[in-house]
Amino acid sequence: MSVAVEVSALPDGKTLLRAGVAAVVLAVVASALAPMIGVAGAAAGPDPRAVAAASWCAALLMLTVAGLAIFAAIRGCAAATGGLLVGFGAVCAALLVFDAGLLRRPIDSNRFELLRPLSAADLTLSGGAWLVIAGHLAGVLAGGIGLALLHRVTLRDGYGDSVDPDLSGRPIGVRLGPWFAGTSVAIAFAFAIALIPAAWTATDPVLVVHPFVESSASTIAGTVTLGLVVLIGTGLALASPEAWTAAGLLTGLGLTACAFAAARLGASADPGLSPTPAALVAVLAAAALVLVGAAIPPLVARRDRRALERDDPQTTLRGRKSLSTFVIHALAGAMGVLTAVLVAVGALVPALVVPAGRTAPEVLADGPALVAALGLAATCVWLFFSEFAATVRPAVVPIAAAAALGATGVTQAALDGVRIPGIEIGVGGVFAMIGVLAAAATAVLVGFAGAAERDEIDLADLPDRDPTLLAVGGAGAVSATVALALPIHRGATSFDLPWGWDTWGHAQLAAVLIGAAVVAAGARPARAIALLTGAALAVLGYLLWWPLTGESPGPGVPFAVVAIVAFAVAALLCGRRDAAAGRRT
Repeated sequence: MSVAVEVSALPDGKTLLRAGVAAVVLAVVASALAPMIGVAGAAAGPDPRAVAAASWCAALLMLTVAGLAIFAAIRGCAAATGGLLVGFGAVCAALLVFDAGLLRRPIDSNRFELLRPLSAADLTLSGGAWLVIAGHLAGVLAGGIGLALLHRVTLRDGYGDSVDPDLSGRPIGVRLGPWFAGTSVAIAFAFAIALIPAAWTATDPVLVVHPFVESSASTIAGTVTLGLVVLIGTGLALASPEAWTAAGLLTGLGLTACAFAAARLGASADPGLSPTPAALVAVLAAAALVLVGAAIPPLVARRDRRALERDDPQTTLRGRKSLSTFVIHALAGAMGVLTAVLVAVGALVPALVVPAGRTAPEVLADGPALVAALGLAATCVWLFFSEFAATVRPAVVPIAAAAALGATGVTQAALDGVRIPGIEIGVGGVFAMIGVLAAAATAVLVGFAGAAERDEIDLADLPDRDPTLLAVGGAGAVSATVALALPIHRGATSFDLPWGWDTWGHAQLAAVLIGAAVVAAGARPARAIALLTGAALAVLGYLLWWPLTGESPGPGVPFAVVAIVAFAVAALLCGRRDAAAGRRT
């Protein structure tokens, strides 16, 4: 059974707890008062009770986070308290992206849970909008305090312990089994997907509900950010060795995400709005995450006791490890193949629907997206074979990032196309959008599979960080970042503002490649070779944008070539180091 670390045993633990709970309460008060003060001028509809009901519904769920944090502290479980605050702060950080739309043009922000326009005229900000932003900033502060509290907890003896010594320190997802972990990720993925369709249909002509692809940049960015926060947060919770940390993090994420989704559902009490099935799915998925979090401590305790009671725990443990790791690899492979299918369909099926007699615009990203999808599928297939899964797994993340880059290119083309009157988004554009989220889910599952692999080895056997490998791989990462920041062909995307989906696609691939160079320098040789090879293939996929589009080469081409060579050289150096170590042995 996990050992709860007392808050009072930590230096300044009580002070951190009080500060964290106070920050949550401030966020709650701000959320409850904002609609009463008014978020925008001339925004009070004929029946303001719908907005009030939505705000109080969200505030009540957020207040539950504070209540649970206090209860966990009273019971002496700082890990649960820290997890709750971190989950709350992570979702509030994503909601700040939504809030940017209030500052720019409130009437286009699709925030009917906060304001109800009386006419189609532009709205002027009122004090309530600043209260909303201040409340979410307070939530981010609570998350930072939660991180500090968790950092202190992890330094104490007993963190991640189990009644079975062989299970101590293992990820919660592995201890609970692959089906529990897979179900948790599936629920988080369902919540992310449910955010994409509109939450309402409007019967009042004053209320214009913008479809996702026609929404403001802040709404689109906020939707994607919130989906990624819930997905990544779920993966981090399952990778935690402490049951109470995992429980607190999932519960905090679920309750705060449910507050956002439930407020949207509550706003449909307005007679001019009707909720869509997506709004209900988002609420149910967020609530399911809360239930999953609450179930973790008792399930972990029961499974740990059962493992201890077996006649031959060592043999049983080894068998369960092998089975769990294999199934987690298979889940990651299945999600990767699903991502490849979504991106490939997005590339093959028209991303735009044009009226009869008009020529559909060419989507230059279709060819590169299809190639990246095929590469991802070919890589993920190996995860279904236990003999190759552990070796190939590290290469999946950079290749999935390259597939996400192709999907963002198709998505951005669809978003640009629908701005032309008469043109609507097609099935290809929708599948490409979902493919971006699926790529993030693939990365989470691959990371979780890596955690399961590391749990089966002696961490003392890990090699020291190789400065030469870091320098060569780092040079490749820097060159790749420059290549991604520059156009790869005439008219291609660069990092110029304002950023669109395609620009964020370039940024996430650059971040993944930088991380790959750092991780490979301290990884086991076989894993480092796979990771660096995957990084080289990802950059190669980006370089292929130039010939596949048929455009003239851009200034990013030479930097991409240098990055490919650098990653390849780093992989060869790693192979030589491994061979030399084998000869010495």
